[in-house]
Amino acid sequence: MIDDEINEILLRGETGAGDFWGHYPDDCREAARLVQRKLWRNALITDVYKRMNAHIPNTQPEHAIGHKLWAELLCAQIILAEDGEGTGDDEFGVLDDDEVVPNVAAVGPLMLVRIAQTYLWTERTERLAHAAPLPKHTISKTVLPHPTMFWAREIPHGGDEWVNNWMIVADIGGGHMFCVHDAVSMDSPTAYRVMTFEIKYGATWPDDFPTNADMVGGILKRCAFLNSPYVTNEKRKVSRHIRRQLQRANEEPPPDDDVSIVVLRRMQVRKVQQPSGEHSGVEWKHHWWVSSFYRAQWYPSEQAHRVIWIESFLKGDFSKPLLEKVYNVKR
Repeated sequence: MIDDEINEILLRGETGAGDFWGHYPDDCREAARLVQRKLWRNALITDVYKRMNAHIPNTQPEHAIGHKLWAELLCAQIILAEDGEGTGDDEFGVLDDDEVVPNVAAVGPLMLVRIAQTYLWTERTERLAHAAPLPKHTISKTVLPHPTMFWAREIPHGGDEWVNNWMIVADIGGGHMFCVHDAVSMDSPTAYRVMTFEIKYGATWPDDFPTNADMVGGILKRCAFLNSPYVTNEKRKVSRHIRRQLQRANEEPPPDDDVSIVVLRRMQVRKVQQPSGEHSGVEWKHHWWVSSFYRAQWYPSEQAHRVIWIESFLKGDFSKPLLEKVYNVKR
C-alpha cells in the first residue's frame, strides 16, 4: 500500500527527536510525491472543498477525516514547491509569506498529521470552551490530553481575510508543544497558508505571550476543556457507505481512525449548599446558577498549574427562590 511506502521513506530519514528530516530532501520529496499521488483526487478532500465553498458545517466523522487528509496533501504540496517560489499547483496554491512553512520543514507537520488522533469540535463545544476567561497560570507538561492531536472545526473561524479550519497540537519533546494550523483565504480555498509556532512548558500565561495571545489562549482553553471531567469524546468511525464509495472509485479508504466528537457529558445538576461553620451566619435569600469557569490548581511536584474547565452549577439556599438573570434587550 502507498501508506506503507510513505512511512518507510519517512522513517528512513528519521535522525532523532525534534529533527524534521531536513538533511533528507530527496526522501522528503519522494514521500510527498506519493502522498500527492494517493490523495490528489480523493473524494473526501473534494467534499471538503465543496463544503468550504458552500459554507456547509462539518458534522460527520468523514468531514473531519477529509480535513485531515487535506492537511496531509497541503504539507506535501509545500514540500514539492520550488525553493523560493512559494507556489504549488493552481488548484492547491500556496501564498508566499515569511511565516509560511518552508519546503522541507513541512515534513514535520506531514508526519504529525499522519499519526494524530482526530477530534471534531462542534460549534457549541468550541463556544463553551472559549466563553470563560483563562486564569493566569504556569503551563504544565501534562496540558495535552493526547500527545498528537488533529482538531477539525465544525465551522471555520478567523478574520475578514483568512479563516482557520484545522490545527495540529503535539508534544514533540524539547520542552514545548508544537502547533500547526491552516489559514485559508476568504476569497478562495485554493489560496492558503500553513503556519507553525511553539508553546513552551513552564511559560506563564498570559505574560509570556504578548504577540499571539488569542491563538495560544484558544489552544490552552481547548486542552483544559478536553481534560475536564465534564467533557467526553464520543468515538465514531467513517460510515460504511462512504468507505464503499471510495472503494468503488478505486481509492484507498481512510485509515481505520476513530474520530473523537467533543461533547459534554449528560448534564447532572450539581448543587453547592449554603456553607456551614464560620460562614453559617450568612443567610442567602436565593439560589443561583454559577457560570462555567476555568480552575488552575498548583502542583508543586511539576512547578506548574493544571487547568480544567468546570461546568456551571447551582449554589445557595435551595429552599429559597431561584435567582434568574435578567437581560436588558435593546433594539
